Amino acid sequence: MSHREDLLAIRGEVGKGSASAVRGSSSGSGFDVTALLQRSAYAALLMLVVAGCGGSGSGSGGGSGGGGSMFPERGGGETSQPPASAQTARVVFRSGTGEACCVALDADLVPAGALLVLDDLPAGPATVTVAFFAEDFAPTVDGVPLTCATVPVGLGAPCDPTQVASPSFESDPQNVNIVPGTQTNVTDLVIRALPFVVEFSPANGAIEPSPVQFAFTVADAVTGVEADTVALELTVQVPDGPDFRTLTKRLPVTLVPCEDASEQPCSAAGNLDLEGYKASSQPAELYPGPVGVRILALNQGDPPQEVDFTYSFGVAP
Repeated sequence: MSHREDLLAIRGEVGKGSASAVRGSSSGSGFDVTALLQRSAYAALLMLVVAGCGGSGSGSGGGSGGGGSMFPERGGGETSQPPASAQTARVVFRSGTGEACCVALDADLVPAGALLVLDDLPAGPATVTVAFFAEDFAPTVDGVPLTCATVPVGLGAPCDPTQVASPSFESDPQNVNIVPGTQTNVTDLVIRALPFVVEFSPANGAIEPSPVQFAFTVADAVTGVEADTVALELTVQVPDGPDFRTLTKRLPVTLVPCEDASEQPCSAAGNLDLEGYKASSQPAELYPGPVGVRILALNQGDPPQEVDFTYSFGVAP
């Protein structure tokens, strides 16, 4: 596997609002994140997304070996190619000033050498986290309502404030320090495979009659899922005299193993290379009103990684 030798970078000029294109060279593989100056008081974070070859690895973590940021693979090893379960990337920038923004990116651009510049970012210490989703959208993050300004404008998209999903892969938060007038290279993001909720019902925001039956699939793209960690938790309102009180309880579920490319696939088309469980409950009688749903599970990574997925729906009167 080869990597791009020449990368298009954007370097801002101190005190000016415009940017000039320069050529640089790649010394590693995977994809790199570079913090650059765009203005004297504000900086731009440049995602250099580069194809490359990685070393070998195991468990659910990535980013070790040949340099750059790599995805872990099932059975060991790493790759710069986004797995089938990584359709959309989400970049979250959090500044030490308290400012934060989120932007979504087509994960197919990762091995293609795409550039994503996050513009108008405050200088100073910050963190960057990259997550990947099997869906064609990336949900927003609580407390991060703003969309990162990007260059080019059409490359990034807003994180979705209404739909919900859990990531299939995610990096550890990477510390960066954006200093006006300098360039900071951020490499070797540690990307971990996570167990994630592939599908679920009732749907988010739906209104359902009681009794309600729950069903979901939880799976992992690199390791399996520990069956005894799969749990379904409900938060409901129950009568308490003239008032209501909040009650949280776990609902028993029946698990059926699933594996893509088998007779019992985890994903709808069986093409995401997933392994895990399909879960279902008995119909549950619920009082009318809002219901909070929480799905939990651990994968078989070393150390195990967790999915803690929440959403809500309503029970009709």
